[in-house]
Amino acid sequence: MEFGFNNKHLAFLKNEFDLDEESIGAKNDDELDDVYNLICDIEIDETCKAGNNDLSERGETAVEIVNIMADALGYVQDDDYDDEDEEVA
Repeated sequence: MEFGFNNKHLAFLKNEFDLDEESIGAKNDDELDDVYNLICDIEIDETCKAGNNDLSERGETAVEIVNIMADALGYVQDDDYDDEDEEVA
């Protein structure tokens, strides 16, 4: 699968997980889901650390990669969620 990561994204993936473009492309859906979840964890951690301050570069890069992967993998992002779609029991 092709994600279209830029050099900054690839450097992040290499530094954080020792992944390069080739190894990411060779991963199956379950493995990609695992990588996606790990990057989401970084996004959450960095957001919590930032509090009311600006997100760190690490956090910003994680956000960008999460968005790219979510689009490529067909995941629904929170901003696509509509409260009116939620069933009330």
